[in-house]
This record gives sequence, structure tokens and C-alpha cells, in this order.
Amino acid sequence: MFFKTTKNSLENYRELIVSACNILDERYHPEKHKNASALECTDGTIINGINVKATGGGPCAEISALSNALVNGYSKFNRIVTVRFNENKELFVVSPCGMCRQMIYDYCPTTKVLLPWEESQNTQNIIEINSKVHPKLIDQKLVAATIDEILPYAFKSKFAKEL
Repeated sequence: MFFKTTKNSLENYRELIVSACNILDERYHPEKHKNASALECTDGTIINGINVKATGGGPCAEISALSNALVNGYSKFNRIVTVRFNENKELFVVSPCGMCRQMIYDYCPTTKVLLPWEESQNTQNIIEINSKVHPKLIDQKLVAATIDEILPYAFKSKFAKEL
């Protein structure tokens, strides 16, 4: 699922978060699909992905969104966010796993990653979300970080560049 947005402001984060929340709300399955991502392309298109779990594992939501984008001819990205449900069926933003961080580093190193803010982090540019953004979202503080900030010692491969 993808759509275009023309806004280039903080409101873009709202649309990105809502897009991920909506796709997880639609596709959630307790054993197969627990996470959803929304990836914004540089032209404003937002592409979603969900994790796909099978007996042997499966791709995370971030990789699913990136694969969907690449298949559809997109190769330049602005930002990405991933959400999941907690035990009370409330949505919250999660940080990408290590494999996804490396994939983001390899395929879209200038992309901003929206992730939970922690008390020890810088207090500038905090984005606060709650149920006004999406009815199932919990209150949460987020930051937008570069992949270099969240993966400072990334494996440097020949793939680590914009396509």
C-alpha cells in the first residue's frame, strides 16, 4: 500500500506514523504480522511493509517496506517508522533491529529513522505522539535520527550508498 503526500514539514511524520498504524491495524496477526513500517520516498510517496514470520524466520517490516519500494522503482528515501502492538492492543513506535539498521545503512543512508526517545538523548527535536495522531497510539516521545547516529560503527560494504 502506498500513497503520495505533498507536505514537507513535521506533519509528514504524522502521515508516516498513521500510515504504519493503519496497515498494522488492517494486517495484524499475532503469530505472523506484528510490526508495520512506513517508508517515505523523496517524491512524497509512502510505502508500507509488514513483518512476515514463518517457521524459519522472515523479513522485518522495514525490509518488507524497502523491498516493496525497490520493486516499485523507488530508490531514494526521506524517513522511515515502524510500529507494533503492545499486550493491551495499543500501538507504539519501535526502533529497528540490527539487521534492519544495516539494511537502511546499505540502501538509504540519508534516511531519517523515527524511533523512541530515551531520557539520555538530546532533548532537541522531540516529537510527541498520542491518540490524537492515531486512536490506538500510546503517549510517546520520538526523535528522528540518521542511520549514522543509531549505527555508528556500521559494516562498510560496497552496497552502502544511495542507489
